[in-house]
Amino acid sequence: MENQTLQPSPAPKPSHPVPILILVLLLLVSLGFNAYLYLQGQNPATSPSPASQDSVTSILPSPTEFSNSPAPGWPSYKNADGEFTILYPPGWRVVDGFGYVGFGPKDMQEDIIWMVSYYSKGAKSKQALIDEMGSQFKDRRVATDDIIVNGRPAAKVTVTTPQFVDWSYVQIIMESPTKIYAVSNGAFTNDKLQQIPGVPVGTTFEDFYNSMTF
Repeated sequence: MENQTLQPSPAPKPSHPVPILILVLLLLVSLGFNAYLYLQGQNPATSPSPASQDSVTSILPSPTEFSNSPAPGWPSYKNADGEFTILYPPGWRVVDGFGYVGFGPKDMQEDIIWMVSYYSKGAKSKQALIDEMGSQFKDRRVATDDIIVNGRPAAKVTVTTPQFVDWSYVQIIMESPTKIYAVSNGAFTNDKLQQIPGVPVGTTFEDFYNSMTF
């Protein structure tokens, strides 16, 4: 009997090739999606958690608080009796009086525009100052706003009258431990200021009273 050479049997084929193919496809899709998120800056593997986002926010600089500082070059006036300092527009004169000081362009001769009145604490009340504003008008209208001037609380009081629609009298009322102050715009609005000779362009009443310290 002849010897027969045995042939090796072929290797068994995988019985489930489809599931493997599906796994490969899922892996590719996952990699592609993560790459897309990475390009969009939303890679979940590198995005900070809510806690780390808070820590990032905490190191950002806080918004800067800007104050209404007067224009550069304004000269300074110091009143020893009233215990205050204030800046005023260049080219203006200073008129000292008893319990007040006025400021105005030299071209206006004797007239002044802005004024700072001061009283000893108890000699004049805030309400008395308000009652005197525009008291010549029986139909006057009073509006009071709480503001901050150089870190100190103040009241901005505006008096108007229907008789003269362009008349607006404003006083900034402030108090120190020993004094009460009333800074007046002389019923000159900022628009009217620009029509007066000797008033620098851009000058505002806000620049004036915001420079006051005591």
